Amino acid sequence: MALASLTAALPRVGRILLHACRAEGAVAAWDKTDGIVFCGKRSGRLLRERRACGAESFLAVDGERYLKRDSGQLDLFDPAVQAAQDQALLRTSMYLAPSWRLGPAIESLRAVLEAGERFLDAVDQQDHRAPGYVPVVVSARWRGALLDDMCAELWSSGIPVAFLFAGGVDPLSTRREVAAAVKLISAAPSSIVLRCDLSAIGLVSFGAQLGSIGATSAMRHVFVPMPNSRNGARDMSAPVLVPSLRAWVRGSKLNHIDGPADLFRCACRVCDGRSVLRFRESGALDDLIRDEAEAHDVLAWREIADRVLGDDQANPRKAWLDECDAGLESYRILREHGIGLTPRGYLSAWSSLS
Repeated sequence: MALASLTAALPRVGRILLHACRAEGAVAAWDKTDGIVFCGKRSGRLLRERRACGAESFLAVDGERYLKRDSGQLDLFDPAVQAAQDQALLRTSMYLAPSWRLGPAIESLRAVLEAGERFLDAVDQQDHRAPGYVPVVVSARWRGALLDDMCAELWSSGIPVAFLFAGGVDPLSTRREVAAAVKLISAAPSSIVLRCDLSAIGLVSFGAQLGSIGATSAMRHVFVPMPNSRNGARDMSAPVLVPSLRAWVRGSKLNHIDGPADLFRCACRVCDGRSVLRFRESGALDDLIRDEAEAHDVLAWREIADRVLGDDQANPRKAWLDECDAGLESYRILREHGIGLTPRGYLSAWSSLS
């Protein structure tokens, strides 16, 4: 299936998929007509179960091999060919190559793309037809000093690419990083963005064909441990998407907030006008609360995606930048009420492109 026919079959809002590793929480609230990329060891089983429930939507599996570096050892069987065969049996809506994480050199990128080309050749041999992509993990160095080299290599290869952005914190939190991401999706002839946060909506509005948003913080970007990071106590409260802020905020950060109530109300079908402040007491053992928070999240960002990418939206780029400005304005109102939540970096980064 050509990419053009794939995207033509999806409404613009339908090009934002859910990235999830379990059937509870966000997936339980996600309509059967909406797309999901399942990841983790149970991804194949979850896809089959979703199909068995009558879902006819865009479904794919992500083997997450890019979370590991290449061992340098030869495999008995070519993992590219095996992955193509396995995904064909699942009848996935798109094929994803078993790419490993890039090293800090152009040779590493070339090796990933060469393996990806073998995978795409194997995809062409399958009876099940669907577009294929090669995951490319973009770390800080590739977004900086090696950006032009990566763009040139991607353009010359002509390979469809699935970008994943990696970092110890949000890898799209500065103007330079966001501008680099926009440049990358323009450099690849066909590109999608996986395992992202709300910036997936922005990148689709700027030209990516598809994007996926993680159901949990662990699935929003590829985490890279920070050097010399302190091993303090982990914040186990559930991150919750505050729609007015266009940002996820840990439940612990919402404690003691007694500000403008309207900024914390949500109209999604999970919240039904209630405040998201009810999630602030969630902890490691509050599975029901965490599932409800995940379900709220996916419905809340779906509404944002609908406003930006809906078929009646004439200018998705401007609509996305307006959403970021609105989020920053909500943070400003909170500061006026003495609530010192720090705005997420990606809001300012994207807003600076306007």
